[in-house]
Amino acid sequence: MFREIDGALRRFLRRRLRCPDDADDLAQEVYLRMSRHPDLRQVDCLKAFAYQTALNLVRDRSRRAYTRSRRLTVSIDSIELAGGIDPLDHALYDERLEQLEGALAVMSPPCRDALLMHRFDDVTYADVAQCLGVSVSMIEKYISAALVELRHAESPATTRSARSSVQVNASRSTRPSARR
Repeated sequence: MFREIDGALRRFLRRRLRCPDDADDLAQEVYLRMSRHPDLRQVDCLKAFAYQTALNLVRDRSRRAYTRSRRLTVSIDSIELAGGIDPLDHALYDERLEQLEGALAVMSPPCRDALLMHRFDDVTYADVAQCLGVSVSMIEKYISAALVELRHAESPATTRSARSSVQVNASRSTRPSARR
C-alpha cells in the first residue's frame, strides 16, 4: 500500500510545503505514524487515512512555525515607519486582516481546508476532493460558501444581500427541476 500511494503523497506534500526535503520527511512521518497505529486493519480506506495524516502533520508544522514566528516578532511601537507610509493605512490593513483571520477561524473545517488548499496551495478541485474524501461538486460548494463568509467578514453591511441571494440560489439548485 505504501508503494502505491508514495508518489502521489509526496507530490501532495510538495505542493503544500513547497520544499521537497520537508515533503520527504513528512511522508516518512506519515508512514511511521501509520505503522504505529494500533488498529490499522480497521481503517476502511488507507489512502484517505494517509492523506488525512499528512494534512494533519502539515497543519501541526504550520502551527509550530506560526508560534515560533510570533515569539520572534517585534512590537509595532518600536518600529519607525518609512517616509510616506500612512500609519492609518497600516491600522486599516491590520484590522481587515484580523477580520479575515476571524472569519477563517469560525469557518467550517471542510470549507476552510478546501479554500486554503485550492487558493493558497494551488491544488486542483479534483485533488482537494480526493484529499477530503468528497466530490468535486462538494468542493465547489465549500469554496463558494467560504468566499461568501470572507466577503461577509470583510464588509458585513454590503454583503448581507449578496449572502442571502447565494443562499436562495443554493436552495433553488437543490430542488429537482420541474421541466423533465
